[in-house]
Amino acid sequence: MVKDLLNHLDAMAQKHGVPVDIARAVFEIESGSGKNMGKSSAGARGPMQLMPGTAKELGVNIDDPFDNIEGGVRYLKKQLSTFGDPTVAVAAYNAGPGNVRKYGGIPPFKETQKYVQKFVNLVGAKNLMEAPKSMKPTELALAPKPRQSKPIDVASVAEEKFTSLLAGLGKKKRSKKAKPMGILAGLI
Repeated sequence: MVKDLLNHLDAMAQKHGVPVDIARAVFEIESGSGKNMGKSSAGARGPMQLMPGTAKELGVNIDDPFDNIEGGVRYLKKQLSTFGDPTVAVAAYNAGPGNVRKYGGIPPFKETQKYVQKFVNLVGAKNLMEAPKSMKPTELALAPKPRQSKPIDVASVAEEKFTSLLAGLGKKKRSKKAKPMGILAGLI
């Protein structure tokens, strides 16, 4: 049966335009390539470990292993098309696309981090770099970006504060020949 499931997986990957090695890696992580198809603690079932709501959305019978595989491959294709980067796509497969959007990439969940690492180990970095160019990110570009602080130019800030300080000391002009001493020497 496991060989039949693997053959079906390969056929569905080709049918739906998903690189076979990417589909096989997800299949391996989710169910040991069809050897462990029990219900997860989160409620996912079958060889591609679909959640009942996802299976319903895809219109597949979650308990039919062949239908489950086709649904899983279609769901994986949707994530690849949405996010472009295969590592982000499998993170969305695991944690849900909403979490990927929320965090602007691979979510910080331990389970998802381990999942993506297993995926990279199975597929190999070289194969990930050669992912089809047709996989363009769409929705991820619309996701709110994580807040990033701008680098601070310490020298400019210090010079500005020093100039302001000098201006506050009166109308005395500083000689161009005078050099600041101590900590200020490197700032202006």
